[in-house]
Amino acid sequence: MRYSMIIISIILNFTFVGCAKAISPPRADYILSKPHGWLEVTIKDEEIPAVPQEKGKEKTGPIPPYCSLTVYHNNERFITESLDPVGDQPPYKLDTGFRFPLPSGAGEIELIYSGCEPDQEEPQSIKQKFSVFIDEGHVSPISFDGNVVAVGVNYENKTANFESIDKRLRKIETILEK
Repeated sequence: MRYSMIIISIILNFTFVGCAKAISPPRADYILSKPHGWLEVTIKDEEIPAVPQEKGKEKTGPIPPYCSLTVYHNNERFITESLDPVGDQPPYKLDTGFRFPLPSGAGEIELIYSGCEPDQEEPQSIKQKFSVFIDEGHVSPISFDGNVVAVGVNYENKTANFESIDKRLRKIETILEK
């Protein structure tokens, strides 16, 4: 049993280093100890303009340096991440995503996409609010194209998690005890 706990600890440490940067480890531990699911945010924006070099000139400047994404669930900030558009010339592109745990149940999501429209006098923020239902043990996918959010159909989370690892380790222990 001791080896099982060590293996679970190592796996969980590697899992949460990359998937929940803005959620503090104690908050993530708390969410994961209760009924929870996952929110998966995919961003695919293919129309990011260049930073204008001079007013009235053609938009052939550099990639916007300050793109970011912030996601709130029921008014609690879960992530704030810098985004890095790519490309050799405008329009630049962004194809990225994030997955993080959320408490199960109905909730409100606010997505704030900022700084990717540099041709404005002030950096523009696009704010989208919408409802989601986080099913326990499932992924709730949303996608954003720079303008519109699309809420997808929840699907079972087949990624290794504490419960699935625990079940597998208990099964192995039972076999080894025989």
